[in-house]
Amino acid sequence: MKHIFRLSILLLLSTFISNDVNAQIFDPVKWDFSSKKISDCEYELIINAKLDGNWHLYGQKSYGDEGPIPTSFNFTKSSNYELVGKAKESKLIKKFEPVWNFELQFFEHTAVFTQKIKVKHDKPFDVKGKLEYMVCNESQCLPPTTIDLNFKVQGSAECLKSEEKLNPVNTSTSNNKIINPVKWDFSSKKIRDCEYELSFKAKI
Repeated sequence: MKHIFRLSILLLLSTFISNDVNAQIFDPVKWDFSSKKISDCEYELIINAKLDGNWHLYGQKSYGDEGPIPTSFNFTKSSNYELVGKAKESKLIKKFEPVWNFELQFFEHTAVFTQKIKVKHDKPFDVKGKLEYMVCNESQCLPPTTIDLNFKVQGSAECLKSEEKLNPVNTSTSNNKIINPVKWDFSSKKIRDCEYELSFKAKI
C-alpha cells in the first residue's frame, strides 16, 4: 500500500510539471519505428526510444503494484504476418531508484526493442498496434502513456515461393477426376470339390 500511495501522489503531482501557458503535453521520449528484412520469410520490427535528460524508461518486466508500469507491445492480429517469439530489448541498467525506493531495471538516454515476424503476403502491408510505457526521473513520474505502432513491411514473394516448394499443391488432376493409382483384378479357381481359391491382384 505504501508504494501504491507514493505512485498516486507522484502521478497527481506530475500533472503540474509544465508551466506552458498552452498546457502542452510534456513527453521526454521520442519514438522511431522501422522494419528490416532478415530472411526470405522474416522481418524485424525495430522500436527506438530516445530519452531526454535523466528520464528513465522501464523494460518489459512487471513489478506488479509495487513498481512502475512496464513497457508493453500489443500488435494487431493479421493474416499478413505472425509474431515470432516475444519482443527483445537492449541492455538495461540495474540500479536503486529513489523515486520508488528499491532496485529497478531501466533505460537511460536510449532503448531499442525488436520484434521478429514471419510474413505471409507478397505485397506491402502495415503492422499496427499499441505501445504503452511509463517514465520517471529522480523526483517524479509521468502517467502511463499509450501510442500507436505502425510499421511498413514490403512483403516477400520469395517466402511464398519457398513455402510452395515445401508444401506443393497437387495439380495433376484434370476435370476434377479422382485419381486412383491402384488397379485390381479378381479371379477364382476350383482346387477341389468343396473348395475354391480367390485371387486378388493389385497393380500399382
